[in-house]
Amino acid sequence: MNTAVSIVALVLASASCALSLAVATRVKKILDPLTDNSVVSPSSFIEQGTPIPDVGVLRDTAGEEIELHHDQDEVWLLTFLSSTCGGCAAQLSAYKELVQERKIPMSRAVSVVTGEGAAADAFAESVSAFSQVLRPQENLNALLTGLGVRGFPTFLMVTPTGEVKYSTSKVSMLEAAGKKLAGV
Repeated sequence: MNTAVSIVALVLASASCALSLAVATRVKKILDPLTDNSVVSPSSFIEQGTPIPDVGVLRDTAGEEIELHHDQDEVWLLTFLSSTCGGCAAQLSAYKELVQERKIPMSRAVSVVTGEGAAADAFAESVSAFSQVLRPQENLNALLTGLGVRGFPTFLMVTPTGEVKYSTSKVSMLEAAGKKLAGV
């Protein structure tokens, strides 16, 4: 009798362990934005064809005026990052590597960096080494809400006519999409 009870207990313990592992794996796939096996579609953030809203002239951290999608003759990058976002910090070196390896000029790489304080300023400074950087300003919120940016990071490939060509939260997916598109 004791042997039968022990065997049943062992089977139940093994089954509960397997169920726990299956649940943990599923949760990781849903929540981990850095996992290429995520069940969330990387293009679900901003639909292809969404126009970049005309928010007027913006100023980068160097004080230069930037008009989004004006005078662009090739696909360009628009990125939304936050200094408080762990995924943004984790992917920053890969994003820098992508821009530099593909020889994307700063005029075709625009990064919006949100956050406050010295940490945000330092984060923006590190991004400014390879991209034009926009920090919070009066009309920047219109850009975020006009596009419907709901999470960080958000990486966009934008057509010369100012429409979203591809949207993702992963640099690796941006790289894969870039290989398929001419000009980036």
